[in-house]
Amino acid sequence: MSSPPRPAANALLDGPILRTLLSLAWPNALAFSAGTLVAIAETSYIGSLGIEALAAMALVFPCVMLTMSMSGAAMGGGVSSAIAPRARRG
Repeated sequence: MSSPPRPAANALLDGPILRTLLSLAWPNALAFSAGTLVAIAETSYIGSLGIEALAAMALVFPCVMLTMSMSGAAMGGGVSSAIAPRARRG
């Protein structure tokens, strides 16, 4: 009698650790790099408008970052809660 079929390998459990981590991390690294480049471009543009505009940006920056962080966490939480029941079912 033949042996039962072997289940498909899971890269997270069976694959090489470094290659798996890098393959999962590069999209986030690319997105954060793009966000950093946009922030630098915005700052240089506003800096060219004058010192007053740059000072105004410095005052508003913490509120903007708080809003972006809260919206990112809310989106991530919403996606996680939407996927979790389906993942549990198999």
